[in-house]
Amino acid sequence: MPHVVAQGIPLTVGLLAYYRVLELGPVSIVVPIYGLLMVVSSVIGVIAFDEKITPRKGAGIFFSILAIVLVSM
Repeated sequence: MPHVVAQGIPLTVGLLAYYRVLELGPVSIVVPIYGLLMVVSSVIGVIAFDEKITPRKGAGIFFSILAIVLVSM
């Protein structure tokens, strides 16, 4: 249970910050940037947990970043 609470606090702060930013900025830019969460999580997995990057995973990360850049322009 302590782990759940410890993980829930940053999640709550992140979601509240997300909704605040949605009030301040255009949705067409905020939502794609929020989509970087998946990319950041993948990179953290590689760095912190020594996950192997296969060509397929690398291509997925690359295309995710490319899609977010193209959508937010």
